[in-house]
Amino acid sequence: MNGILSNPKNQYVLPKKLLVLRFSAMGDVILLVPVLKSMTDAYPDIEVTLVTRPKFASFFEEINGVKVFEADMDYKYKGMFGLRDLFRKLLQKDQYDVIVDVHDSLSTRVLRNAFKFFGNKVAVFKNGEQEKKAFTRKENKIVASLPHTVDRYKAVFEELGFEFPIGTPPYLAGEKDAAAFVKEWLAENKLEKITKWIGLAPFALQASKIWPPERYVLLIENLLSKEAMHFFLFGGGEKEMAYFENIK
Repeated sequence: MNGILSNPKNQYVLPKKLLVLRFSAMGDVILLVPVLKSMTDAYPDIEVTLVTRPKFASFFEEINGVKVFEADMDYKYKGMFGLRDLFRKLLQKDQYDVIVDVHDSLSTRVLRNAFKFFGNKVAVFKNGEQEKKAFTRKENKIVASLPHTVDRYKAVFEELGFEFPIGTPPYLAGEKDAAAFVKEWLAENKLEKITKWIGLAPFALQASKIWPPERYVLLIENLLSKEAMHFFLFGGGEKEMAYFENIK
């Protein structure tokens, strides 16, 4: 049976092989980077297999001790039959000491429960869903400081016995020619950093996560009234681009 075992003296033994589940969204996946990097720096002997979408794999390329299992959840592993195939693949790939669910979605619940049925130890992070609902509801709000997602991720690994500080940035390693590419792009667009640069990404997949778009105009005007700044608006698709043109 897999799992974290005690040695003959009943002393706790840290897991050495961890299977970590986080499929989306991009922002939440990126926030996992400093945690895994800091943990594997502190514990170079552990092996972490991260299951995530192929488009997010590059975020973890430069982290020693972390291997990415690219799971195409939109096509190859979509639905219950897809999850069955993914589970079989992961089961055949290696034996893990613990399954760490840092997503807690329907898909990851199915996977972790399947592993649990086969005797694996499972750890799940606390996403604070009820606290967030209480904070954002229209009436009887409970306004309180909530833990950052990075801290929530870190906490589940701490529960497994790993003690480590979050290291200093940068956490993402850019490609070797990235700096030259950016420099060339800025020159082509006649952009020179002589004032503050601020990036805004107003949209999200879920409407409840979007700050009312009309407020961005007031925000930008308010900031520009105080000092010169240059704003970059991030988004895509016809609707979002039309909104950006309107702001300009």
